[in-house]
Amino acid sequence: MLPSIPKSYPNYPYLTRSESERFRIWLEEENSQLTLLDKAIATIAYYTGLRGTDILALRPENIDWEKETIHLVQSKTGIEHSLPMSAIVGNSIWDYLVHERPGCSTEKMIFVNGNRPYNKISSIWDHLKNVFNEAGVRKEGGRTGVRIFRHHLATALLGGRIPSPVISSILGHTSPESIHPYVDADLEHLRECSLSIENYPVAKEVFDL
Repeated sequence: MLPSIPKSYPNYPYLTRSESERFRIWLEEENSQLTLLDKAIATIAYYTGLRGTDILALRPENIDWEKETIHLVQSKTGIEHSLPMSAIVGNSIWDYLVHERPGCSTEKMIFVNGNRPYNKISSIWDHLKNVFNEAGVRKEGGRTGVRIFRHHLATALLGGRIPSPVISSILGHTSPESIHPYVDADLEHLRECSLSIENYPVAKEVFDL
């Protein structure tokens, strides 16, 4: 007899424009303390919105250098997913493979740790945190995990008026409703829906709070 309660989503602490720009600049900065591994992982997360588990599971056969695409089976859904690979993403992976990845590693994954026996990396948080620290972003605290880049890509596309089905296909969503949590951070378009309160009597003290 009780009415259904709509499903709610918590607002995610998205990247601001200035944070995003500083992070992006340091991905391309040559005179930094970042490793090529740090840059490759962070670049993929920033530009593709791939989940952390899918980034760590990438193998050479997932990269089509000629067609400039990344094709994989998503770890969360088990569904195949293809997305375009921009030049900056491809270059970051290539630089890591050629100049930094241990050649003696027998690990099949692209990304391996820097210590023998050069096994698959278990977490990408440290590598993302290195970029945040180098860029001076969120050093005092705040979310710095891989999910924030997935959220950032979705909200940026929404801000550019990209249709929701296209965004869902880029992020590998299985349900169109999966885009809903990102809408709350599309501030520019939310402002267009706001109503003026100039005709309502509001005490000045309210705005001083």
